[in-house]
Amino acid sequence: MDVIVLDHHGNLADSASLAALAALKHLRLPAVSITGAGDEAIVRTLTAEQAEPQSLVFHHMPVAVTIGLFRAASDGALLCAVDPTDREELVMLGSVVVVLNQFDEVCALEKPGGLPIQGVELLDCMRRAKAVAPQMLSALDGELTKHAAETAARAATLSRTGRATAAESRTAELPLSIPVAPSLTSKKQKNKHG
Repeated sequence: MDVIVLDHHGNLADSASLAALAALKHLRLPAVSITGAGDEAIVRTLTAEQAEPQSLVFHHMPVAVTIGLFRAASDGALLCAVDPTDREELVMLGSVVVVLNQFDEVCALEKPGGLPIQGVELLDCMRRAKAVAPQMLSALDGELTKHAAETAARAATLSRTGRATAAESRTAELPLSIPVAPSLTSKKQKNKHG
């Protein structure tokens, strides 16, 4: 999977992994029909009218939590910043990435060099990640549920009326990558008519 970054304000790896998880959870694959067996098997893709597209089954949903590492100037104690910003990343002395699933099981642990830490400090970083990971999964599930409800409402409107809502029609006319200033469009319209 490719993730295209449009803006970066720190903690890019966590953001990209959460975006990839959201895309995979949102994905619906078309249903298939298989006839025959072995080398003579024929696979036929079914249309949405014939069978509802299927979502991927997730037994584990890994969430990466990055913790920036710093040392206190006064006593040299380890300081941690969960989800470091781009400015914090410039001055942090190291980081720890803890990947946890929805059952609080550690799926991966990465310590890419930098400031060495003791085992006790690593356990503290893991405790901090364990506190944040469920919040990230809950936010992701909330947004996916909200999107599913909005999609169902649009589909109901479309099936009832046979056309998209007025708000969808207006946004469909504008390309995503070109911002349109209201003052410019109204001047162009005035020039055409007057």
